[in-house]
Amino acid sequence: MLYKLLVNFPEKNKVSLWISKNKYIFISIFIFIDLILILINIVSPFEINTVESFTHNNYQECKMDENYFQFNIYLNIFVKFILFIGITILCFIEWNINETLNDVRILMTSIYSNIVSYIGVLIIKYIEDNNHDIFDIIYKSFIIIFILSNYLFTFGIRIILKMNRKKDDFKVNKINNKEETYHSSMTSTKMSISHSSKIRILMDKIISYHNKTSIIEDSNYSLNKSSIENSTL
Repeated sequence: MLYKLLVNFPEKNKVSLWISKNKYIFISIFIFIDLILILINIVSPFEINTVESFTHNNYQECKMDENYFQFNIYLNIFVKFILFIGITILCFIEWNINETLNDVRILMTSIYSNIVSYIGVLIIKYIEDNNHDIFDIIYKSFIIIFILSNYLFTFGIRIILKMNRKKDDFKVNKINNKEETYHSSMTSTKMSISHSSKIRILMDKIISYHNKTSIIEDSNYSLNKSSIENSTL
């Protein structure tokens, strides 16, 4: 989905052009990052702890070394946080783009659900409770909810949206009217924006992208795209 968001950026640029030309290289980068995170988990040392249950059915479990566990947690949170910030900004920018209209909304719903589930898993993981049986059931239930919510919002809602595709035409027309109103207001405030700070200009540009409904292809991009197509032919 990140690939699709970058390729469908409202204004074509060198980055989106490179990503569209090197799809598999771009995806391989994130696969490589995931492999590194998995490898760190594999090489992390584990120790065996005896768990005393209130039902007196004591058992042993393999538990990662505390220092490695903290490192893995913070590293995963850091990577996921960077991706979350990037995807959230792109979703806001492309909120009204026709090419990704439904995908963006589905993705944001999935992200919100994942955040709630992930926070719940972390809270439960750090709770110390003598009733390990109930704790284990609750923990596994959150994991199942986390996985099912991803599939539900990724595939289930897409099926429903395809069955109600006719409703999208009205939504697109409404957004087009919104974009026209926005452009008229931007024209009247163009002089004041020219004297504002760089941060204000950047925010105005993001808002401008947010209200666009189609991808703008500049002349340089069009020439590069046509040359690529001709070379492939």
